[in-house]
Amino acid sequence: MREPIKCSICDSEDWHNLDNLRDPKYWYNQNMIELHNDYKTDPGQFDVDVRDGKVRFNPIGFKVCKSCGYLTYDYPENIEDQYDKQRDFIRVMNIVTNNRKIRKHEKFLKEIFDELSPSQNGRGFSSKVLDVGCAQGTFLKYIKDRCNLDNSNVFGTEFSSAAREFGKNYYGLNIVKDISQVDKSERFDLISYYHVIEHVEHPDRELLRIRNYLKKDGYLYMSIPHWCERLEEASGAICDSFENLYHLNHINCFTFHSFENLIKKCGFEIVKSDDQMYGYTVLCKMVDIPEKFKPIQENYKEIIKSLKSQKEAINMFVQKKYDEALKVYKNFPDAYIMKSIDQRNNKSFEMQDQILVEGLKNCRDSLKIREQRAAIRMQWDGNVEGEFGVYTNRVKEAEHILTALLEEHPSEQYYFSLAVIEGKYKKDYGKAIKYLEEVIEINPMRIGECMNMVGQFYSRGTT
Repeated sequence: MREPIKCSICDSEDWHNLDNLRDPKYWYNQNMIELHNDYKTDPGQFDVDVRDGKVRFNPIGFKVCKSCGYLTYDYPENIEDQYDKQRDFIRVMNIVTNNRKIRKHEKFLKEIFDELSPSQNGRGFSSKVLDVGCAQGTFLKYIKDRCNLDNSNVFGTEFSSAAREFGKNYYGLNIVKDISQVDKSERFDLISYYHVIEHVEHPDRELLRIRNYLKKDGYLYMSIPHWCERLEEASGAICDSFENLYHLNHINCFTFHSFENLIKKCGFEIVKSDDQMYGYTVLCKMVDIPEKFKPIQENYKEIIKSLKSQKEAINMFVQKKYDEALKVYKNFPDAYIMKSIDQRNNKSFEMQDQILVEGLKNCRDSLKIREQRAAIRMQWDGNVEGEFGVYTNRVKEAEHILTALLEEHPSEQYYFSLAVIEGKYKKDYGKAIKYLEEVIEINPMRIGECMNMVGQFYSRGTT
């Protein structure tokens, strides 16, 4: 392992090791075959560093800066090669995952996209965009089409050769391995690091380097997962693994403070932010680099205490001890949701909703809990026996919740649930189908499910 000599936030060299919180079996056994098919060993031996495949007893290298509280890892050797090995070809779920993000990008960046578009900004020339860590280029392709940009002005970088080749051959995009391969004279109106900076060695050096490619009035767009502030997977998956939450691929694990420290240290200021939409998302403008940067100091002992609480809460959650999990760590949306549908609490609408309301108090504006409140209103829709699809007050409440969620943070599942309401309860099949078309556009694998629903609607007649 090559250790980062200095903290990327405060430049300290004083670290506290946190390997005692980690499970070596998870990394040295479970993932060895998946990530290194070319290396075979006794599965009972935990002596393989899964990030470079070399046989040796190695700690994971998880650690916290004792000066400012920044969480990171010992950096692996040849990190670019490790990312390249993890994806041999582009699968449909890679496409779907990026499709799910497109509407979130549009919601957050609508004004910026309008500004980039030559037909709307009045500048008469094509803006330039760079997406660092662009995967197969879905976001880049969207920006190019959305803003009517020349292909020569849209660039991406990506370590994965499979993703690079897909983006070049399928979308016709300009994608290279590293930004060092982009002409140094290029200046961009928008540079994106969307769920990328947590994967980058020495993130302070990276952001200082990218300043040279950003126009003075350009924008830096970044997003990171939640870690210390909330127990939640940015992807929407259930947060049931401490090891997966602090995955080794995430070599930088930011708190809100450490992320904002990094941004300020490198001469950027946040002009827009959102802490619900796929993690913590920010839009930044370039300012002067501070001569003497003083980061917000976080007590590293409090960081350790929070990590221990998270690990304990997840362990309780996996054992279905939801009350115990929430006593340890209150900002845990999945725990409230699973508690509400546990057989001890799912006997009445009032009991379930009370649990979810409590969850919203402790997990501010949680999208998952709000969506679950809509779901139970459709489950307990107030229809009496013998009736089907009556548009009751509870269904109206569900529709109100889902419509607000869709407006704030567009999601495939919100479209689907609203299609159910329009078709099953309101008998507006045309509008239901429009929602289902959105679902299919985001996730083509759901076409069968959506078409079955269309069949159910029209098989009952149109009256």
